[in-house]
Amino acid sequence: MILASLQNKYILYLLGIGGLAFYVLTTEIWDRYSDLFTLYGEYGFVKSQLNDIGNYDLRKYELLQLKKTYTTEISKMYKSKAQNNNDFFDYTTKLSKKNSIAITSAIPLTNKSFGYFNELSYKLTLRGRFVNMGRLFSDLENGNIPILLSKVGLKKAEQSKSDLVSTVELKAYIYTDEQ
Repeated sequence: MILASLQNKYILYLLGIGGLAFYVLTTEIWDRYSDLFTLYGEYGFVKSQLNDIGNYDLRKYELLQLKKTYTTEISKMYKSKAQNNNDFFDYTTKLSKKNSIAITSAIPLTNKSFGYFNELSYKLTLRGRFVNMGRLFSDLENGNIPILLSKVGLKKAEQSKSDLVSTVELKAYIYTDEQ
């Protein structure tokens, strides 16, 4: 009986030591190793990002080559002829006469410069028939000078049964030789 109780004591001691070791392992050691592995993963991520920095210089060179190619193509397209505001107004006047639309006012809004291009913004007031306005808008957007219609407003003209008055805000991109 003394031997059996002595064995039970050792078993209880071993179970206690094993439980304590398991507790220390799960609360202290595994948490620290999981933090360590998390930090190691972050280290790998930052290291890969730092290795990609060298690729930015290569990408910058490729983009500069594309810019040079596009600039050459644009110069060929416009046959090295710089444009100005008068070219834009001649162009819109010609298209409006072709489509039987009267330009009653043209108000400049803002001008911005983007290297070889100037962005000219205008607010035009037009008068004419609905079908003719649609043709004019189509001709403006699909013509030789890149034009973007940003706002179009239509209302019935006073003292006319078939005419409309339209206010149009547009942006025209004019090619210039200077940068």
